[in-house]
Amino acid sequence: KLRLNKVETGESENLVLKVPYWSVKNNKEDIFKVLMKDSNNEFGFHAPFVMDYLDKTDIVISSNEISFRLKKVPIELVPSFYKAKHRLFMSATMVRPEKFLLGLDVDVDALKTPIDLTESGMAEGMKLILNPASFDDEIDRVKLKNMIDSETLLSRENKVVLVPSKVEANKWSELGAEVFIGDDIDDAVWQLKTEAYAYKWYVFVNRYEGIDINGNASHILIIDGTPKNFDVFDKSKGLHGSDAKEIHKIQAETLAQGIGRTVRDNT
Repeated sequence: KLRLNKVETGESENLVLKVPYWSVKNNKEDIFKVLMKDSNNEFGFHAPFVMDYLDKTDIVISSNEISFRLKKVPIELVPSFYKAKHRLFMSATMVRPEKFLLGLDVDVDALKTPIDLTESGMAEGMKLILNPASFDDEIDRVKLKNMIDSETLLSRENKVVLVPSKVEANKWSELGAEVFIGDDIDDAVWQLKTEAYAYKWYVFVNRYEGIDINGNASHILIIDGTPKNFDVFDKSKGLHGSDAKEIHKIQAETLAQGIGRTVRDNT
């Protein structure tokens, strides 16, 4: 009751509650009416996807959103996909293969024998990953930035920093870096590709995927801080010790996506 009150009053943005499955099942018709009551359907709910699968749906609430997630995606409602003779899935990481099983109905044998292009050298460019704290206990953002800027070859490169929040971004801004958030990141990527070797520092807030900084746009990528861009379902798992490993998997997957930002082809 106390946790529910805090969610309702918005006292804690990080607090989330999962609706018991029996409550969802017993109130299926009422939930459906609420979702479909808007004649314009501004939420984008498609009746067949909702009506027959509500009792097979997990619902999680927070102070600012209510999220629905099907336990198994009903791909049979999309005939072009369901009846396709061949399906090709491409993924940079396979940290959570269960997503392919439950979300896209991929055959278990296909997951056990994926086509791995890394062995041929075709899929990845060259990258060197360093952990500065492992060889300098006193290193911080100021020292790292000064070290890179003082090296002739490194200083002329565009530098990209990925941070999980505005808090970390502000610390880089104080050092002279330019911070980009949301849609502005796309404009920054365009600048990187058109202004190679511009001696600039770019900071992207909470964007670890969906951007390509290949070629000479940038050869130096810094990941500052552990990714925290979890949805409410991931947050609900993090509240239980038994699901801590799942959160670590999500973080590992996000980091792998981030590391691949500057290596997008054979350059």
